[in-house]
Amino acid sequence: MELEPALIVVDSLSRVALGLEENSNTEMTKLIRGSLIPLARDTGAALVFVHHTSRGDKTNARGAGSIKNAADQAISVVEAESSGIKTGNLNIFPSKPRRHTAYLQARIEGEVEGEGYVRVIPVEEDEHF
Repeated sequence: MELEPALIVVDSLSRVALGLEENSNTEMTKLIRGSLIPLARDTGAALVFVHHTSRGDKTNARGAGSIKNAADQAISVVEAESSGIKTGNLNIFPSKPRRHTAYLQARIEGEVEGEGYVRVIPVEEDEHF
């Protein structure tokens, strides 16, 4: 509370859910509504939590449906492919239908810079998804 954060990033949800059943809507709802949402409300910070996708569908969150349902927005980041070959680009898109946000494709190039930053550049129009 003393830090007065503007943004809190939880990386990853499975790390803070240790001992809980990730596939249980009841347990995930208790975690999110009982701990994470009050944390955001009490600090006044925006809360972002990183979660993993299921193995078969890289656009859907792993585990209980209540995880995605609790979010104001869910953003998926998927490796871009062209004809089954990875392009080195990332497709970044909203995966909650009620939100109408643009689709974005980006490429991360170079090494991590001094303060831990990485340069992200837009993908040229002629590059394939």
